[in-house]
Amino acid sequence: MKKVCTSIVLLLVVGGCQTDEAPVSSSNPVSSDTIYPIEVAKDDQLEVIGWYDEQTLVYLLSEGNSFDLFTHNVFTGEDELFYDVLESEHFHRLDVNNDQSLFALQTLNDQGQAELVILNKSGDVKIDPDLSADDYSIFWSPYHSTEFMAVAFQPDWKQEVYHIDLEAMTVNKTGIESNFIQWSTEDTVTYLNWSMIPSVEAPLQQYNLTTNQTKDGIGSALYFSSLFQDRSMFVKYKELQADEIKYEFRDGIHKLGSLTIPILNTFSEHWWITSYAFDGLLDRFYYLSPRYSADYVTYKDAFDLLMYDLKEDSYTKLGQLDKQEPLELSSDGKWLLVGSVKKKLIRTEDGSIFHLY
Repeated sequence: MKKVCTSIVLLLVVGGCQTDEAPVSSSNPVSSDTIYPIEVAKDDQLEVIGWYDEQTLVYLLSEGNSFDLFTHNVFTGEDELFYDVLESEHFHRLDVNNDQSLFALQTLNDQGQAELVILNKSGDVKIDPDLSADDYSIFWSPYHSTEFMAVAFQPDWKQEVYHIDLEAMTVNKTGIESNFIQWSTEDTVTYLNWSMIPSVEAPLQQYNLTTNQTKDGIGSALYFSSLFQDRSMFVKYKELQADEIKYEFRDGIHKLGSLTIPILNTFSEHWWITSYAFDGLLDRFYYLSPRYSADYVTYKDAFDLLMYDLKEDSYTKLGQLDKQEPLELSSDGKWLLVGSVKKKLIRTEDGSIFHLY
């Protein structure tokens, strides 16, 4: 049975789109914005972490065993210290909530254990959940900015799943047995139950955080993602064409659109899902696509950057990249942060590329 890789940063070996359901269009060039790159000393180890707000990025400067987090406004060039870290802490991950008001910061101590703190917009520690784990996966609620699910990975390969409400100051352990959880309503999370049926696809399960009860979800999939409030994406295997999988988009139970994806075969027991970003206000889905189905190791062609408009059922090609890379959309939908260390910005209006350093 193949399973889905569900890391926070999705490594990418499937993608693509060419269907006969909708036309592909080209976007028209527009005037350039002035983007100010990050200027640091040559010896500094720089990594762009993600978005702070719609025009500001968070970046990391590390030296030896310590690091600092800074913000950089890409339109003014202004830099500010966001978080000054202790020397004994190593940066691990930063996850921002839905309205970019809170940041879940993970650091690693000298014993390799993860320390989790929640920072406010000023970089001050708002809460320090009293948890112990080697690593955490954080899933912020799209409905309430102070709630999130935390999967705590233990040294013995076991895991505990917590529901954390910062406003109520509660940390509740759940009975969920999954490491990839998606919010489906204000008090319900959904996940795939791979333990039930040995199959290509797994049934969806819904866990009610108020009643602590589990019930069957809607259908099955090999991958499921909550995109924006009631918007969700189901990835399904197309048995009639073994070199393709299908991305299906829904609003609750109502289908909004779909596209098919050529598979880059990994010859492993995992399905790899292409990196994507979703604009919930405009119903636009951004993703990278290989140009044909092939073996992942031998595929040397470029990847097209495409936008699927769910409202218009149409595609726009924004450009191409040499390889698959993570995509992170700004909150206003105007910019894509691209790369494993986020080295460039792509303007969604016309596909223009701007380097950050």
